[in-house]
Amino acid sequence: MEFLGEDEISHMSAKEKITVTIGKTFDLTNKSFEKSRKVTGGSEYVTFVYRIKNSKQKNVAVLVEHLVSDPIWEMESSTHDYEVKASRTLEFHVRMGAGKTVELEFTYKVKKR
Repeated sequence: MEFLGEDEISHMSAKEKITVTIGKTFDLTNKSFEKSRKVTGGSEYVTFVYRIKNSKQKNVAVLVEHLVSDPIWEMESSTHDYEVKASRTLEFHVRMGAGKTVELEFTYKVKKR
């Protein structure tokens, strides 16, 4: 990989190695985790949380994609609207105000065989 424009960075020494990260943002952050997993009556209920923080000074729309690892599942509840894009891929379109944190939480049911 070649970084074009390296001669334009005035605060770097000549021939010094630098690290460039592409595709990460510091003003939109996400912490996601599995909140719970319970087995009840032959089904397993799985709850996930995505805590998204917008540090920008403008409103944003964030696309959250979640892959369900189980082949047979059914959505039980969600704090946000979603679309099933493939049999196991969920898409959530989250609109956020400037300087706000939004918590996306959803639970799906998995049939146990």
